[in-house]
Amino acid sequence: MPSPVVVGIDGSPESLAAAAWAADEAERRQSPLSLLNAWAVPAAAYPVGVLPETSRRDAAEDLVGRTREDLATRHPGLRIEARAVAERPVTALVDAAAGAGLLAVGSRGLGVIGGFLLGSISSHVVAHAPCPVVAVRAAPPAEATEIVLGLKRTGEPAGALVDFAFGVAARRRLPLHVVHAWPAPTPLVSRHRAVPRDHAGPDDALVRDLAAALAPWCTRHPDVTVRETLEPGNAAEALLGPAAGAELIVVGRRSTRGPRLGGVANALLHHSPAPVAVVPHD
Repeated sequence: MPSPVVVGIDGSPESLAAAAWAADEAERRQSPLSLLNAWAVPAAAYPVGVLPETSRRDAAEDLVGRTREDLATRHPGLRIEARAVAERPVTALVDAAAGAGLLAVGSRGLGVIGGFLLGSISSHVVAHAPCPVVAVRAAPPAEATEIVLGLKRTGEPAGALVDFAFGVAARRRLPLHVVHAWPAPTPLVSRHRAVPRDHAGPDDALVRDLAAALAPWCTRHPDVTVRETLEPGNAAEALLGPAAGAELIVVGRRSTRGPRLGGVANALLHHSPAPVAVVPHD
C-alpha cells in the first residue's frame, strides 16, 4: 500500500484548507489520507480558561470526525483515517511523518502554521520531518497555472527534490517552472567609481548545465512541459515572483545538515501566497 498523506488539523481555516489540499493529493497518488489532531497542552503552558482534558478530547474527536465526513463526501473513493491523540503537536506530527509520503499543515504565513502549531513549532516540524512537508494557506492563489521548483544546484540536482516536483506536475497535469538563481555580477571597482559588469544573463554553460541536469526527468515525464528561468541575485526573491501564479512551490532542505531550514525555505514559508513544499534530501 502507498504511504499515507498525513495532515494536521485544528479547525482553523488554514488547517482545513490543508486538509482539502491533502485529500486532493492523496486521491491523485491513490494513497490513504490520515487526519491528525494533537490536543495535549503542556502543563506549563496552560492558559487561563483552558478546557478540561475530557472536553478537549471530545472536541478533538468531534473535529476529526466531522472533517473526515466532509472529505469523504467530496472524495468518495478515498480511504480516510481520523485520529485525535493526547500528544503535543510537534511530537505527534513528526512521529506521523516518519511513515508518511507527505505531511500537510495549514499556514498563516509569517512562519506560523495554523492554531495547531504555535510560535517556533512550525519551523521545528518542517525542519525535523523526514518526509516532504507542504504548508497551505487558507486562500491559495486563484489563478494557479504551474508548479514552481527552486533548484539550487544545476550540476547534480537533488534527486528526491526533482522527483517530487515532476511527480506533482505530472499528477496535476501542470507545467513545471524551474527557477535557478545565480550570483549577480559584482561591479568592477576602479580608483574613482564602480563600473557595472554585464547583466545580460547567465553564460551558455550554465544554461546547458541546467538543461542537462533536468534531462533524465524530462525523459521519464514526457507529458510535463518544463520552462527554465535563470535569475541573477537572491533565490527567495526569484521564487516569490512566480508564487502568485503557482499551485505549489517546491524547495529542498539538506537533511545532512541536521534539522534546520535554509534562508530560502524560511522566506517562502513567511511570504509565499502559494502552498510551499519543503523536501528533505541528501
